[in-house]
Amino acid sequence: MRDFAPACPGPAASVLPVTETIEDLRGRYDVAAEDDPARRRVAADLAEALLRAGRFAEAREVALPFRDAPRFDEPGCLLLLHFAAACMHVGDLVGALRVAMDVERGAREAGHAQIRLSAVALQGDALAIMGRIDEARVAGERGLRLAIGAEFEPERARLLGQLGRVLSRTPDVPAAMQAHLGALELHRKAGRSRDTALELINLGFVCSEIGFSDDAVCYVEEALSLAGVAHDDHLLMNAERTLSWALKCAGRHEEAVTHGRAQVAIAERIGGDLLGARAAERLGTSLVRAGLCDEALAHLVRAANVARGRDDAWLSVAALVSLAEARVVRSEFDAAESALDEVRDLRKQVTDDALLGDLHRVSAMLHGRRGEFEQALMHERRHGEIALDSLRRAGDARTAALRLQHESEHEERLLQRALASLSEGVLLVRPDGSVVHANAGAARIFSCGVETLASRSLGDLICGEGAADASQVVARFFDDPRPRLVSRTLRGRRADGAEFPAEIALGALRTRDGVLALVSVRDVSQLRRTQSDLHQALDQVNALRQELERENLVLRDQLRSRTQFDEIVGSSPQIRAVLRHVEQVAPTDATVLILGETGTGKELIARAVHTRSTRSERPLVTVNCAAMPESLIESELFGHVAGAFTGALRDREGRFAMADGGTIFLDEIGDLPLPMQSKLLRVLQDGEVQRVGAAASSRVDARVIAATNRDLPTMVADGSFRSDLFYRLNVFPLELPALRRRRGDIPVLVWFFVQRSARRLGVRIDVVPDDVMARLRAYDWPGNVRELANVIERAVILAQDGVLSWDGGGAARSVVGAGARLEDVERAHILEVLESRGWRVKGAGGAADVLGLNASTLRSRMRKLGIERPA
Repeated sequence: MRDFAPACPGPAASVLPVTETIEDLRGRYDVAAEDDPARRRVAADLAEALLRAGRFAEAREVALPFRDAPRFDEPGCLLLLHFAAACMHVGDLVGALRVAMDVERGAREAGHAQIRLSAVALQGDALAIMGRIDEARVAGERGLRLAIGAEFEPERARLLGQLGRVLSRTPDVPAAMQAHLGALELHRKAGRSRDTALELINLGFVCSEIGFSDDAVCYVEEALSLAGVAHDDHLLMNAERTLSWALKCAGRHEEAVTHGRAQVAIAERIGGDLLGARAAERLGTSLVRAGLCDEALAHLVRAANVARGRDDAWLSVAALVSLAEARVVRSEFDAAESALDEVRDLRKQVTDDALLGDLHRVSAMLHGRRGEFEQALMHERRHGEIALDSLRRAGDARTAALRLQHESEHEERLLQRALASLSEGVLLVRPDGSVVHANAGAARIFSCGVETLASRSLGDLICGEGAADASQVVARFFDDPRPRLVSRTLRGRRADGAEFPAEIALGALRTRDGVLALVSVRDVSQLRRTQSDLHQALDQVNALRQELERENLVLRDQLRSRTQFDEIVGSSPQIRAVLRHVEQVAPTDATVLILGETGTGKELIARAVHTRSTRSERPLVTVNCAAMPESLIESELFGHVAGAFTGALRDREGRFAMADGGTIFLDEIGDLPLPMQSKLLRVLQDGEVQRVGAAASSRVDARVIAATNRDLPTMVADGSFRSDLFYRLNVFPLELPALRRRRGDIPVLVWFFVQRSARRLGVRIDVVPDDVMARLRAYDWPGNVRELANVIERAVILAQDGVLSWDGGGAARSVVGAGARLEDVERAHILEVLESRGWRVKGAGGAADVLGLNASTLRSRMRKLGIERPA
């Protein structure tokens, strides 16, 4: 499985907006002028989208025109990096390495630190696939040092994973495992499910390579579930491929075939002949191992044809070796010989020992079937040497003795001395279960002499649950004598009858007397105790982490409440009346309903109520009811238990539980779906919440403050809002005046926003002319204080010589008259901001940033108001 590579080795320096498809980007790219600077940014986004979709050849074609005249600004570096990633996937490793080195130099000079890290990681992957392991390891360690020095935690985790992939190709397998486990911990802690799944796949691959097939299956099955939840076809295909490989290594060929077929189906859905060919080769190999050679032929012939057309030497050799094996099984010897001849022509281009070992194994099969036993023996010996060399590089002490399996009688004595030097217990066992030899480690484990063990049966020493004892495991092993680890529940029995939990590893050893099973025995009682202690410690860590997360949220909310209370500006009678009511209701626990148009400061008033209440030392938890998907609202408000639904991997507290002893602010309560209104009413009435999937409810003491810009009485009348919930919330209504009703506060607000914007932008504004202030006071401000803040910020940016000017630009369109609905006002304002920002929603300077909203909240409002980007 040396073709293993990350699901998408492209850079993580830019994230493609989910609203843009490949077709959208291609259309924008095609119509852009060649000298348009924005064309390179669109090209970079298009190349990245094609890479993530697995359409590597198309991604390479998009980036190719920019290769000859490179620019090392951010779009230029990204284009070259995408070009290198596409080259690596289509087999041009030398080109990928050369371009990645150019990107690293250019990004270093231009100061693009994260792109530089991605270029270093891509160099490491290309060098590892080329077999230049020492150079790949140096690149991985260099990138890791850069990431640690720059404190880029996501890049540090990804580079740890890349270093693990490099180390897995060296004898330093423990270091590879440590790197992958470190990356896995960082990704899990940060909640990056896609990267977590990718590291689980990496761990499964390493475990399969060193014989821990059962552990590999567990890792990859978890990755498969995460990939399914993420709906990531490319990641799902990698998980299916690695799981098929692990199951094949574990001898579970029928299951391997099932997952191989799933991999082919996903590859066909993604598209791309190279992806499909790789999947077909993997499935064909599994089918051959399962004895389904007729079905395997079609897949292997397809893989071989595509590999020839794409000059992919590795895939050609892999497909042709399995094709030759299928032909041998079908007794089509001439066709098998032809395939092997083609492999021999390509072998100089492939450095994969596993493939070369398979070549000799299939050659031995062919010559043996033809009766050419001397040639068969020669190839069998060569296959054995390659296999033993691979085992030796893996550094597994239990396989050290296997390198002597084809040696003479003198070498067998050396074998016995080697076994005696091992600290682990080792037994040599015949097919009938009788023990031929035991080392001192086994004698220590079983508390008896070596001679006594040599006269015993394996079934007397190790047993399992029911009839599945170690003798039966060894008997089945001789039908398929490949190294494996038996991790099922086994019990060792000492000479005094005491039992202990045991684990055995099996390997085949050829001697003059025939094939023996090399059984490595471990007493895992101490390991089990350590694992139990670790699980207990992990539970304690998780509990402390949850408590720390909750305290962190409390501190954040307290800080926000203290910093935003001072931003209530105004001295008009209307705003003074509101603040007087805040003073009156704050010390009580009464439910408060804040009403007012968009942008009038409902959240500031809610924080003012909380800050002046007796609950001010406890958290104020804010929930935007309009921004949450309907399917997640219940879990967000009330929490869930692990396993309650797909993706619920651990228990989670809801917002009501977080607000226990404090205040919960339900913003945009008018957008809450009807089914959730009834559940919220029950919480308000009973003071109890029940987490999703939980059997029992728990009490919470949280004061409720709700806010909306909708006409709730009208909604009650038309049945879109529950009347009983409205009366439960409408205990103490606070109606915030629109800015046009308190025009006397406009000058004070103008100067407040001028000073705040000037300080943030690093400019100085000394004068607001009288005519400008008059126009500001005369305008109706349909977007209220929020619109005023945005207009002032724009005016500060455009100001010259310290004088603020405003000609009406940046305000909501005048098509919205004084009698227009609030939704029309909001739609017009959002449309204008989107058009002024080139329809860019998120990021610094995007529409969401200008409007003072989260990007997800803005997208929700756009869907609700029917705002769509023009074609």
